[in-house]
Amino acid sequence: KSGQPQDKGGGNGKGLSHTRGGGATASGAGSGYEPKMLDGLLEEIAYILREIQIFDYNIRQRGDTARRELKQTQSQQALWKAMCEDRLKDSLPRTTKVNQLQQELSGHYIVIEEYFMNQDVQTAIELDDNSDNAQTTSMVDDVFYILKKCSERAFSTCDMNSACAIVNLLNSMLQTLYKDELSSKLAVCWEKTQHLTQLLFAQDQDNQEKVESSIITALNNIQVSAAHIGTLKNHLMAHTMDVFEHVPAAIKMATHCLDGLGETRDSYMRIVDQYIAKFVKDQVSKVSGPKALGTLLERFGQQNYELKEGDYLTKEANDSYIPTLLLALESQHRAMNGRLTQTNLELMLSAIANHIANSIETYAMRKRFTFWGGLQFDKDVRKISSLFNKLSTKPIRDKFSRLLQIASLLQVDKVEEILDYWTSDAQVWRLSPMDVKAVLRLRVEFSKAAINNIQL
Repeated sequence: KSGQPQDKGGGNGKGLSHTRGGGATASGAGSGYEPKMLDGLLEEIAYILREIQIFDYNIRQRGDTARRELKQTQSQQALWKAMCEDRLKDSLPRTTKVNQLQQELSGHYIVIEEYFMNQDVQTAIELDDNSDNAQTTSMVDDVFYILKKCSERAFSTCDMNSACAIVNLLNSMLQTLYKDELSSKLAVCWEKTQHLTQLLFAQDQDNQEKVESSIITALNNIQVSAAHIGTLKNHLMAHTMDVFEHVPAAIKMATHCLDGLGETRDSYMRIVDQYIAKFVKDQVSKVSGPKALGTLLERFGQQNYELKEGDYLTKEANDSYIPTLLLALESQHRAMNGRLTQTNLELMLSAIANHIANSIETYAMRKRFTFWGGLQFDKDVRKISSLFNKLSTKPIRDKFSRLLQIASLLQVDKVEEILDYWTSDAQVWRLSPMDVKAVLRLRVEFSKAAINNIQL
């Protein structure tokens, strides 16, 4: 008999797994539900189903071998002819009584496994806690420990119909019960106060620590759950390729079934993206203060880029704006680092970088520039871009590609020089011909007539 599936990366089961043997029955305490007993019963049923599959396969293989030998033996041709004329013809019955019993047992197995899975997942949700102040609560690892165990057991039956039925039930639970629980906790945390946008970056966080931590943890729960769904999908697909290597129909069936898990994972990440985008938007529009991101971006709108050479040379020593912005961004990164998961941290940095780039572009398109102002603008953008590249483990320079191209246009000596840049294969332009002309019109030295005459 096969033993209990081991936890190989689906979670550490830090909450429920410790109480599983002791009868953690929060959901079924009043109904006499005993997960340990039911777990053992399901292991026995899965074992019987697997042995039936192996028995049926071996019998049919022996039958095929016997038929081939009989057909090739000259002295047995009369028997072969009689068999072909009989009801058996040249093959064994498609469905035997054993197969019928297997299908009946498989139906019972699916019902019991679904009940077991629902009860244990509900228990994990009810026993959810974060007493160790981890990035996620116990529910996440516990739920995926249960789902991994149930799905592995279903695949161990060697019956793809049973396996896909359990995966579909599992996926339905992830799309409803579990997802609703995660989403509701995040929504409740978000609405607990009118000042949520100030939480991560507030100067005084003592009175807001509890709500702040719950928001971060709720966001982490959804992202880590999405990662666990992807891991589970890949794990079950690898198991299918290993066990059903020579059964293309089973592999095709499993692939179609497991694709549903991929769609569920993507739906979880859409929730994460939505709340991170909302957070960054609120952070810029609602949080006030000299070091707040929105305030600093407004200060960019006050910067003067109609510089002469002397202004350009002295601006580096006298300008405090860019250093202040960079320090504020580094401070925000420190506030998030270690509290958000690495993936959420990268998503947050990407969203902030995208918002800053869009805001700077909007302000820049309302300004006027000299050649020296263009040089200064290019220097400012590169400093901001370099900081994000330093803070992020993933390439983030593409967020500033439009700004850098705008900066390069603002540094041309003559309008006609743009043709050399435009026809070069050195870069992929993110600006349209209309955008290019709009940028050139920001230069105080260029005439509108000269700009309108260039053909892009």
